[in-house]
Amino acid sequence: MLVAELIFAVQIIRDGVWRYVRQTASNVESDRPPPCSHQWRKAP
Repeated sequence: MLVAELIFAVQIIRDGVWRYVRQTASNVESDRPPPCSHQWRKAP
């Protein structure tokens, strides 16, 4: 029973860490403007 609870806790922690990593990665990408936007701004 203890082993099953330990595995369950590890899965929850891993899921939380994975969500946190994906959220921070998406925030960094949103802060950085896409390279194609600069070309569109230069075009008349």
